[in-house]
Amino acid sequence: MSFAAFILSAIGIVLVFEGLCYAFFPDKFKDYAYQISQLDDKNLRQIGGVMVLAGFTLMVIFKAWH
Repeated sequence: MSFAAFILSAIGIVLVFEGLCYAFFPDKFKDYAYQISQLDDKNLRQIGGVMVLAGFTLMVIFKAWH
């Protein structure tokens, strides 16, 4: 699997899980989005950075397996 195909697969998986949240838990998702909007920029950037690092790490580990 090429790296581009791998990235597209990862994006596809994220879209599936995000779509499931919208489809099955719309009220909870709205509450979550409101809570996120109340965070200050510094905390939101830190959370985003941790998520990026965790996602990239998981992708590298998965790529190493295959």
